[in-house]
Amino acid sequence: MAQNVPKKQMAQVIEKTGGPVEFKEIDVQQPGPDEVLVNIKFSGVCHTDLHAVNGDWPLPTKLPLVGGHEGAGVVVAKGDLVKDIEIGDHAGVKWINGSCLACSFCQQSDESLCPHALLSGYTVDGTFQQYCIAKAAHVARLHKDIPLDAVAPVLCAGITVYKGLKESGARPGQTVAIVGAGGGLGSLAQQYAKAMGLRVIAIDTGDEKKKMCLEQLGASTFVDFSTSQNLVKDVQNATEDGLGPHAVILVAVNEKPFQQAAEYVRPRGTVICIGLPAGAYLKAPVFETVIKMVTIRGSYVGNRKDSAEAIEFFRRGLIKAPFKVVGLSELESVYDKMKAGAIAGRYVLDTSKQPVLLPVIFFPSSTTNSTMNEKTPLRDAEAAQDVCQEAAAVRSTHRLRWHVRATFGVLAILLCLLYTLPVTMREPQFHTQHVTDTALKSKKVPLEAHIMSKCPDAKVCLESLVVPTMQQVSGKVDFRLSYIGRVTEHDDGIECMHGQTECLGNILELCAASLYPDPKIYLGFTLCLTREFEDIPRKELVMDCALEHGLDFGKLNHCMSEDDGETGIKLLRDSVERSRNANVTKSCTIRLDNKIRCIRDGGQWKDCEGGSAVKDMIRDINDLYE
Repeated sequence: MAQNVPKKQMAQVIEKTGGPVEFKEIDVQQPGPDEVLVNIKFSGVCHTDLHAVNGDWPLPTKLPLVGGHEGAGVVVAKGDLVKDIEIGDHAGVKWINGSCLACSFCQQSDESLCPHALLSGYTVDGTFQQYCIAKAAHVARLHKDIPLDAVAPVLCAGITVYKGLKESGARPGQTVAIVGAGGGLGSLAQQYAKAMGLRVIAIDTGDEKKKMCLEQLGASTFVDFSTSQNLVKDVQNATEDGLGPHAVILVAVNEKPFQQAAEYVRPRGTVICIGLPAGAYLKAPVFETVIKMVTIRGSYVGNRKDSAEAIEFFRRGLIKAPFKVVGLSELESVYDKMKAGAIAGRYVLDTSKQPVLLPVIFFPSSTTNSTMNEKTPLRDAEAAQDVCQEAAAVRSTHRLRWHVRATFGVLAILLCLLYTLPVTMREPQFHTQHVTDTALKSKKVPLEAHIMSKCPDAKVCLESLVVPTMQQVSGKVDFRLSYIGRVTEHDDGIECMHGQTECLGNILELCAASLYPDPKIYLGFTLCLTREFEDIPRKELVMDCALEHGLDFGKLNHCMSEDDGETGIKLLRDSVERSRNANVTKSCTIRLDNKIRCIRDGGQWKDCEGGSAVKDMIRDINDLYE
């Protein structure tokens, strides 16, 4: 069973031990009877992936190899024996890609010890590709309200440190020292420890990591191992009784910390070894280890139950993995940063981001008396920006009236006919948003983004500021998305800056917002469309984005075509009216508490008095929130 699966895809491949990693086109594989094919949207990058490239572990890798084992995406095909996963479900591909499920280890839920275990990105191809095969029994089930980019690091790093904390036996109120606290594993370990009621001593080096651990991740104390004159004493003195932490979690990637931990852990304490420095040995002073009755234990990823628990912590908002998103093609540069020890947090690869290849984008010409059927090719993003600005400047000469019952009806019906899924004709429950009333009742802060969806500035605005902000503080704001256009004086029509296709795309997005009021859902769908703004509303793009974010095609189509299109047009008309009343005309204008907070236009941020970073927006929202 499959749907809209291409035959080719882009992937990062190593042909020989030591690399290099090559970004190239490969075939898309078909799932076996007990397997699923996952369209990987995002994949985290782990130090294990670098070990796979270097071949410096005793376990040999498959060659050629597609690395990666922190993939989050959408199931697009499955084998005949798979009964409990459906096409369109969100799923995570983990380090344990599969196991026999029959050996003594599998029977006691130690699948990672299975002698026949399949390892993603190591013994089988992993998640540094757009479509990945995995055993259905071992993929992580992801609720559709979980952002796929943010959850990717949890699928290995999160599960691994959560399992290690469980293995340590540390109980709420006790203290745990996390060595390598500022890295990808360590940043997650601190959060899981806090969520489990533990007090955290962060051990790492550097001012950036110190600031992150203390200010963002909630560590009680930071010990810099590079400046400490006596690390053992400094760690012990960071505990209330001076006896040392109850547990030490070693996620460092060099050998020395593994030789020190047994010295500063308290009597009857536990040292958990998670990091795997190449060629390293674990050493501990025998006398202290025996007299203090210290336990030293290895912890290796987690089983399926551990995985579900770790993901649930994340889903509840208790874990917010610090991460940066880059394109799949940029994996080599991420590896370079890893080698230099220059990564704070985690890197996540977006498989939809490709190298700049001078795309051909079409907009109506502003220099001739063209119609919508006459297209002007623009061969780079800068030219696209120019056209967006020209469209606003000369819109009076190129307006295309949007008639409610004629043009819209025809376009909507044509789009609906392109979908192969049946239309669900039950009455949808529309949730119209009244920001002022809601804000007064809940004291949430009004936040509104006004955009021209066919402008690249709108994409940047949503991707780099609006969506990341909403992922963190959606509970504190009353958010709505509005579009920039013009309400005509007759025929109840709407004119959009870039013609009828922009209007149709806007209505699709507004229908999504009405049907799925959670901004994290409909903004995800909107951003998915806007990432390929020149193709809005091409049917394949709409179909892929709806599938990715769990939107029902039947409900979307019903919203668009209800009452000969009047429902959709009313949503757009109200939206455009809001932008007109706010007197905004730029590609993207963000209004906070009914005042302009930031503008993105002409490839630049403008009028952003409080700063244009996500942290700046969150700070201002927190200041206003009651």
